[in-house]
Amino acid sequence: MTLCIECALRYKSFPQAADLWAVLAKTHPALRFPGVEARLRRRRSDGFSINHAAGEIHFVQVFNHQLARLGFEGVITGVDDAETWLSSLLRHPDFIQARVYDRDYDFWQNAHDRIQYEGSGRSMEGLPMVSNGLPYPMTADIVDTSRNPGRYVLRSRYFESVGSTMWLGNAFWQALNRSPPDWTVIPALRIDEHDEFVRVEAYGQPFTASDGAQGEMQIALRRLIFGV
Repeated sequence: MTLCIECALRYKSFPQAADLWAVLAKTHPALRFPGVEARLRRRRSDGFSINHAAGEIHFVQVFNHQLARLGFEGVITGVDDAETWLSSLLRHPDFIQARVYDRDYDFWQNAHDRIQYEGSGRSMEGLPMVSNGLPYPMTADIVDTSRNPGRYVLRSRYFESVGSTMWLGNAFWQALNRSPPDWTVIPALRIDEHDEFVRVEAYGQPFTASDGAQGEMQIALRRLIFGV
């Protein structure tokens, strides 16, 4: 299992990537690599991809969807560690949302290209298929992921995705144009509410299955939060 964090921030809330790097370094001195912040400022970069420990930290501005994505892959050791990495952002006014997820599960819940399956020797037998919608001669059948409990959809100003543990900021509900739901609808949820965000713990470990109790929980979360 490779634990990851996905965090969404408002677009250009950190116009220079060096500003975000400096914020993260305040809570993680290990990020104070000699010259990294200076190099980012010199290049006036609005994003970065930095190897750290056995993983990677990357940041990118997504203009078409008016958000910025901060990701940690293979960096965290658990949910508590994830919250430590996010601690300097959770109360930031431009924080939208964050979740913990398993990289392999997330990838296959969203893989739709035949090449992805053939390259890994993974069978496509029994998977629902749909046209890619492209004109001839580029027309092809792809895997239909639209009903997968772990599907990921990039929306305007937020991600439509769920995690076993999530942090949802005030900007998230503004982006959805809806109020926070009645969390008691799902009795198993552990909710920790703050003025700036709510922490939602739905499962004891990152989701790794789309069926059984894990699949049911992901579907229930989607209905409760996104209404889908």
